[in-house]
Amino acid sequence: MTQERTTTVELAQVLAMVAGYLESRPGASLMTPSATGNLGDRYEVSISFDGRDDRITADEPASIGGGDAAPTPVDIALGALASCLAVGYRIWSEKLGIPIDDVEVRVRSEYDPRRLFGVDSVRPAGPDGIHVEVLVTGPTPERHEELRRAVEAASPVLDLFTAGRPISTTLG
Repeated sequence: MTQERTTTVELAQVLAMVAGYLESRPGASLMTPSATGNLGDRYEVSISFDGRDDRITADEPASIGGGDAAPTPVDIALGALASCLAVGYRIWSEKLGIPIDDVEVRVRSEYDPRRLFGVDSVRPAGPDGIHVEVLVTGPTPERHEELRRAVEAASPVLDLFTAGRPISTTLG
C-alpha cells in the first residue's frame, strides 16, 4: 500500500470517528476560535490565535505606507477562504466517495481602498466581489459538481463571507 493510499485510509477513519463523536455529543462540538491582532510599526500586525503557538503577520504594501513585510488583511482573508475550501474538498471527497487526485483553489477579488482611507464614504469598504476558481483532478469528473455543492454548503469560512452574521464590538 502506498503512503498516499495509507494516508487516505487513515483520513477516512479519522473523519468517521470525528463524525461519530459529533453526532453522539452535539453539545461538545462547539468551538470558539479567536484571534488577536497587535499593531506594530505603521500597519504591521502580529496575529496570534488563542490556544495555539502559531502566529502570522499582516502588513500593507509600501505604496500606501506599509512595510510590505507580509500579506494584507484582505489577502489573508482570501487565503483563509481558499484554504478552507481546499480542506473541504478533501473532507467531502472522502465522505462522498469521490476520488480526487489534486485540488487547487484560487480566490481573487477586486478591492478599492478609498473607503478605508476616508476618500469615498459611499462605496463598500470591502471587495466588490469574490471569484473562486477550483481546479479538481480525479477519475470521476462527472461527480465534481456534486462535490462542489457539498463543499460550499459546509464551508465555515465561505459562510463567514456570505451569511451576513452580526458582529458586536466592545471598545475598552
